[in-house]
Amino acid sequence: MMVASETCRNAGATRGGVFALARSRVTAAMPVRTSELLRYRRAKPESEGVRVTSIRIELLNESHRAAVRALASDETLSHTAAPTPARDADIDQLLAHNAAGPRVVRTFAILDGALVVGTVTLKRLDAGDNSAELSYWVGTEYHRKGYAFGGAQLAVAYAFDELLVDYMHAHFLKVSNVGSLRVLQRLGFTKDPNKEDMKSEGRFAARFPDDYWTFVRLNRPADIAGAAKGYARRWDAYMTQYCGGRASCFELAEELMRQRLQGESLRVLDIGCGTGAFTARQLGIDGPQRHVTAIDGSATSLLIARHVIGTDPRVSFVQADITTDDWAAKLPPGSIDAAFIGWVTHEVPPGSLPRLYGNLARVLRPGGVLFNVDFMDALEPGFRGLADEYRRHRVTDEFRTYRARFESLPPIAAAKASELPARTTPSIYHAAATHVRHLHQAGFVEAEAIWRYIGFSMVMAVR
Repeated sequence: MMVASETCRNAGATRGGVFALARSRVTAAMPVRTSELLRYRRAKPESEGVRVTSIRIELLNESHRAAVRALASDETLSHTAAPTPARDADIDQLLAHNAAGPRVVRTFAILDGALVVGTVTLKRLDAGDNSAELSYWVGTEYHRKGYAFGGAQLAVAYAFDELLVDYMHAHFLKVSNVGSLRVLQRLGFTKDPNKEDMKSEGRFAARFPDDYWTFVRLNRPADIAGAAKGYARRWDAYMTQYCGGRASCFELAEELMRQRLQGESLRVLDIGCGTGAFTARQLGIDGPQRHVTAIDGSATSLLIARHVIGTDPRVSFVQADITTDDWAAKLPPGSIDAAFIGWVTHEVPPGSLPRLYGNLARVLRPGGVLFNVDFMDALEPGFRGLADEYRRHRVTDEFRTYRARFESLPPIAAAKASELPARTTPSIYHAAATHVRHLHQAGFVEAEAIWRYIGFSMVMAVR
């Protein structure tokens, strides 16, 4: 099989494979959605010829069919790709693989803006060795313009960051496909020490009788920044599915903060910040500059959040147990303008909830606001059962599998080893009225449930 080549028309090829793409191998974790994960981009990819201004990959779909069929029908391209993917049946098969969900085949269109220039594939997703084999091709008119390298680079990033593969591999014709050697070397691939060169076979033996397949490999990088960001995206998508109306809840809290809080800068607490979703939103809001203190008891969550947020001087990350007084003792009284607690208080033991609200009342300034959104039980038993059933149907095994794989990565496993002691009490979904009562008792002048969804509520309190 031959991976994309500059000298050999940037064409990937299989021995009996479909769609002129190299045999490729990936362990997938979840179904991929075009709208969520697949629009990877490079601003200015390097090239030896014309510089391309924008490259992205997108899960191959019906809208790409005509362009792919036209590009892949080029007779010159077909010399180094087997079989030529000009038939609708071949494209149908790739689209079917893409629609089948995880652990099958992932084929992406390589695009410059809206222009389709080729494809890149990750295949054999059920191989079981958690590796991915890379293949790609671009149309003849797009050779030597950085498209092959750019598309391959984005696919490599996707495989490591989203699919969490341990290593990637590819093979190409040693003499006839020097262009692929250059592309793969630039990506960091090196000779696979476990595989010897293999004499070309079949139609490739007839066309390249003195050539050999060379096998190369790329191990997972030590840096997990990309994987951490990929996890945060998946976690956010999972929570959005599990907690219906989550985005609306964020937007409402942000709008009320804008209406009630004035000044050149705002000091915000993100209690139970998790992977940093609310903190990241705060940093992107126009208006008064936000300074966010993001607190979480999980070293793993904070590690991910630091990668998501980056080294932004407006954010301070703190690992702390919010059921104690320690975190609040480090903040001056009345020093905070707003606090947000997202899907956390159900983990707080009932006896510690008044302490948490008391500490928040101390650090919030007069007129400051608190938002607490969480699972909050309805008062009527029948509606509590309805909410439980609703949540149960929105849990996905795919995410559990993906999370287990992510947590096995060495840096994440090390972070988990330094976690605070695990909570031993069961989760309690207090009714919104219970939160309102505790907030009044803690010294908040006003408290009310201002947003509701089945099984979820957001309580707002004013200091």
